[in-house]
Amino acid sequence: MQERQGKLDASRQQSAQDMQAVMNWADAERMALDRRILPHSTKIKLRQLVNVKQRQAIVDVREVSNTNLQAIRQSYPYHNWNGYLKWQAEQGNKTALEVLRSKAAKNNAAEADQEKPSRHE
Repeated sequence: MQERQGKLDASRQQSAQDMQAVMNWADAERMALDRRILPHSTKIKLRQLVNVKQRQAIVDVREVSNTNLQAIRQSYPYHNWNGYLKWQAEQGNKTALEVLRSKAAKNNAAEADQEKPSRHE
């Protein structure tokens, strides 16, 4: 569980760094455009072009990030203890299967206690 969370955190951190790099690149491009001596309409069109490239780069970064996250999530098909036990039971772990059955028995007993008819009918 901790290994999975560590990989997810590392992937998210890498995505944030990539996103920041795209933002820094776009800001630098805009500043370079502002320093150039160009007609106003040309600067506007060039800024729009930078904005389009920035949006496309952001989409690309998100796509790569989502692909990485999905790969990590598929390699660990569980996200909590109960999911881990189910996964282990499917793999043939008898201890995990016993724990799941004992939990199911406890839940059934608790539900049966709650369903007792009241005497005030």
